[in-house]
Amino acid sequence: MARVKISGTLFAKKRIGRNVYRAYFVIISDGRMIRNLVDKNSRGDYGGDGEVEFTRTLVIHAKYGPSGLEGVKTFGGLWYSIVLVPSDTYREVKLNLPLRDEEISIEIRGNFDIERTSGCSWYDTLSLINLIKQPGITSSSSA
Repeated sequence: MARVKISGTLFAKKRIGRNVYRAYFVIISDGRMIRNLVDKNSRGDYGGDGEVEFTRTLVIHAKYGPSGLEGVKTFGGLWYSIVLVPSDTYREVKLNLPLRDEEISIEIRGNFDIERTSGCSWYDTLSLINLIKQPGITSSSSA
């Protein structure tokens, strides 16, 4: 059983004119959607820290777009998903989503491997997935 820590904003919305744009992450552990991982803040967004356990897979779906049309190309939406599997190697990854002129993100820390990613064809979704800590890579400065 693997355990990962997730911190950041899982759901945010922003009103622009008559439209409401939403950006959110859905977390599915071993086929079950995780609810109540974080609390609602004063802005109406859901953010904070939480822990998730999984034995087979942890899937994170990310969507952005106008309310009800998240992920639809015609309306400026986008989507991607990432599948994590348990591992002995500690990693940290940061997942981002645009929210009009700002950005929301979550960080995942724990022992996992990235099994696969998929995303919409009209946006470079891999640019939204950032490995923060990867084994074998050390930063050194030379003077």
